[in-house]
Amino acid sequence: MKSQIQENQKNSLLSFSKKVLMLVVLILGTTAMVTAATLPVKKVVAKEAGISKHKKAKADRKAKKMEAKKAESAKK
Repeated sequence: MKSQIQENQKNSLLSFSKKVLMLVVLILGTTAMVTAATLPVKKVVAKEAGISKHKKAKADRKAKKMEAKKAESAKK
């Protein structure tokens, strides 16, 4: 009789631990699903085609920079 009582207690404890484990798995699974579903989706913004720059304009800017550097180094 005593062994049957102990066996029933073991079974009820095992059943309880299985239920708790399933509850934990359910909660963690739900949390993971909610987190994965609410990530923001980045939208791709279309860029407008830029105007190509002329090589002469680039050369003028480089010349101005060189002149500015020369003038700055001359002041020192």
